[in-house]
Amino acid sequence: MKNKNVEKYFDDVSHDYLSYKYLTLERSFYSERQKVIVDLINQADKSKYKNVLDAGCGPGIILKDILEQKYIGYGIDISQNMLKLAKKYLSKYEHFLLSNTDIECLPFKDNSFDIIYSAGVIEYLNSDEKVLSEFKRLLRKDGILILPVTNRYSYNLIFDDIINYIRNNKVIFSFFNFVNINIFKRGIIKQKKFNIRKHSPKKFQQTLQNLDYEIIDSLYFYFSPVPYPFNLFMKKLWDQIGIKMDKLGKTKLGFLGEGYLVMCKNIK
Repeated sequence: MKNKNVEKYFDDVSHDYLSYKYLTLERSFYSERQKVIVDLINQADKSKYKNVLDAGCGPGIILKDILEQKYIGYGIDISQNMLKLAKKYLSKYEHFLLSNTDIECLPFKDNSFDIIYSAGVIEYLNSDEKVLSEFKRLLRKDGILILPVTNRYSYNLIFDDIINYIRNNKVIFSFFNFVNINIFKRGIIKQKKFNIRKHSPKKFQQTLQNLDYEIIDSLYFYFSPVPYPFNLFMKKLWDQIGIKMDKLGKTKLGFLGEGYLVMCKNIK
């Protein structure tokens, strides 16, 4: 079911979403998530995998990379404004279709896709099972599902409760926005009137396996030696160290990463 608060939020932030989330050339959670998704898709055999669904395509930033690799791309999103931005951003490409629809009830036939990925969407839903079942319906047998989530145990997020308090306090939030715009030179931060879920990687894997997905790869991504928002100070230095920390993604220290990504196969 569509969440009107989520829909309104992304409609409101759509005008500068590309500029401040992806096109700044800065290392960020969003840019690293994009990179790991595209890298995994590019490893697929294009003779076997052609139809790709971006479930929650936003402004089309990841879909652009997919189209450049000659896949047939389908993008869906809850936000009309995001889809307008995606249509403009992808205007020079062919072989793609955009649709405004509910991710938990998608207007496609069974077994329609070879690859499905969804970035920054599942965290806004009330639970995982319904959307994972819907993805399973749409994936052909041996089709690939790629899902990044926010890691509940990440060192980067240890101040999240304090930040959420700030977001809900209008006076403090206004000051925080002033600093964000005038010191960090970033866009306005919009208040979110909904919860963003964080996942336990182990439990998330178990949920996927219970639905007859076979885990074929997993990794943690986006590391920082300093937690948010303190990593915004001297950001270039922390980013350089964070890049070196990326090698922890498949080690026992991977749980420090802010993101966790699972790649799995539909086996039934």
